Amino acid sequence: MLSANVYNNTNWMKSWDDAFGNVASQIPTLIEVGFDLDDPNIGGTVENFATPLLNYLEEKNIGWLAWNFSPEWPPKLLLDWNYTSTDAGNFFTKNCMVKCKLSGIGRC
Repeated sequence: MLSANVYNNTNWMKSWDDAFGNVASQIPTLIEVGFDLDDPNIGGTVENFATPLLNYLEEKNIGWLAWNFSPEWPPKLLLDWNYTSTDAGNFFTKNCMVKCKLSGIGRC
């Protein structure tokens, strides 16, 4: 199994095929994704990073998970421990819910 962490700051957008996309048809692949505008070391937005990446992963049939369910450790999905979502949290939750409803599996 191949596992990779893909964040906006890694500049992998230019080489997703080389980094993991080409081998994904041969071995199970899981990608950890995240973006965090409030963290200059990570950065990224829905428009310039998250949407293109999830479209790419969908096209290649590659599994993904969003990181990190914490307001303290970037890239953050939460703003606080009251579970207020960041832009990343909202984006990834929405995408998971859409996939769940389209799949017809269980309750979403």
